[in-house]
Parts: sequence; structure tokens; C-alpha cells
Amino acid sequence: MLKTTTAESLFMYDDEFYNELSAVTLNSFEKGEAYYIGTGVDNDIMDMLAKKIINEANIEYIESENSVEVVKRVVNDDEEYYFVMNHTQEVKVFDGITFKAYESKIIKK
Repeated sequence: MLKTTTAESLFMYDDEFYNELSAVTLNSFEKGEAYYIGTGVDNDIMDMLAKKIINEANIEYIESENSVEVVKRVVNDDEEYYFVMNHTQEVKVFDGITFKAYESKIIKK
């Protein structure tokens, strides 16, 4: 439960006792920013915050199913490789390729 002074409130509590307090804040200082998550938040909020940070920082992001990790490597400025890992016991699909439970593959683009 955060009472802000310089930070921007991103999420406030929806409760009659805590309605003046923040749950998630963003504070800017010099050339940086700090997010503070002062409570447990659900996956939808965490995903939204992560995408906001990634977009604002101009970080490349590869969309994939939940629990499918994708890491891109570029070799000699023209060859792209994707290291794809399925971290579940379920069958997952990335880029039209099926991954068995806990299977990993290297894909050359």
C-alpha cells in the first residue's frame, strides 16, 4: 500500500479503506524510471506492465504462446536463429512448428 509523493499511480486499490493508496507506481528520476509493484497482481496486469516497459524501452519482443520461450540470435548480421523452448507438458506451436512437451528446437530463418 503506497502513498505517493513523486511517483505516478498506475493502479489504485479498489477498496473503501485503501482507496487513497497505490498498488503499482512509476517514478521517474533523472534519465531512468522505476516501477514499484507493492502487491500481488494477476498475470493480466503483469503482462500489461511487461509489454508497456518493453515497448517504451524499444526492446524487440517475439510473440509466443504462454510458457514458450523464444530467443533470437543473429549471426554475421544476416542469419537469424530462433531458440524455442516449450516449458510445459503440453504440446505447443510456434511459427507453425509443433513442440512436444518440454521440447526445444533451433530454427534457422
